Amino acid sequence: MVYGAIKGKPAYLMPFFCMQVFDFCIAGLSALSYLCYIPNMHHLVAENSQIPLQAQLLSLPPQCLSLLVLLTFVIAMLIKIYFIGVVWGCYKFLTLRIVSAQRTIQFIDTEFADSQGTLLPDYETALKFPTPPPSYASATAPATVTIQSHPDPSATASVSTSASATATTTTTATSAASQQLPQSA
Repeated sequence: MVYGAIKGKPAYLMPFFCMQVFDFCIAGLSALSYLCYIPNMHHLVAENSQIPLQAQLLSLPPQCLSLLVLLTFVIAMLIKIYFIGVVWGCYKFLTLRIVSAQRTIQFIDTEFADSQGTLLPDYETALKFPTPPPSYASATAPATVTIQSHPDPSATASVSTSASATATTTTTATSAASQQLPQSA
């Protein structure tokens, strides 16, 4: 494990990580089997001569001894979980470090992108599209009526949206009104 961490090779950490997970599972099963014997914990401590501080453990009440054994198993399992997390964190760090050090090549599969419609069309195809809508300024300009003075009787008023037509209409209407005022007076 240390060699893999020093050399920066995450593959060397995986066997140790698997061994830790296996050890955690075995320790959990062992803890469960000992918890089944908690009522007889005094008897188990008395029979086993390899337990350190055997005389002090036998002098404890049975409930305190059971609580001490349970607390010992919980602390041992938490320590195992912590070290599993340390190895997993080191593995993730080394893996991401290798991935970030690799070159990335940007590649767009044009056949796939064309079938999905994600690429812009070429120039000839873009020219075939209909003309864009009119600009906002011309679309929102007020409509004006142009009065044309033609000798043709079929001439009618036409609607124009340009600014020059508005100025012509205003000038034509003003001159027509000034000509009619002296005649009516």
